[in-house]
Amino acid sequence: MASETAIDATLPPGAVFATRYEVVSLLGRGAMGAVYRVVDRELGETVALKVLDVLAKPFDLDGSMVRISASVGAALFPLHGEGGQDLLKRADQAMYAAKHAGKNRFHRADG
Repeated sequence: MASETAIDATLPPGAVFATRYEVVSLLGRGAMGAVYRVVDRELGETVALKVLDVLAKPFDLDGSMVRISASVGAALFPLHGEGGQDLLKRADQAMYAAKHAGKNRFHRADG
């Protein structure tokens, strides 16, 4: 499972953070893309729910306690696409489905 890693929110769009198990890229306008190596759907859902849990915890920002939420969309290779663009498009569609379902949720691409 991916480690809980703080990512510097001041990185410019397109900046990439990578470990052996994950790649995270800031896409801009509050959007972040992540690629995790998982072996099955259940593990992928576990990772997504852990991300939501970690992001939901309040944190100190220059002396003020703040909370954020996220909507997580996921696409699985090769079920939802063979290439990065296809997978990103399907994950983006799933993320918007999560937002429309009430935000702070996880949704997997259909298929």
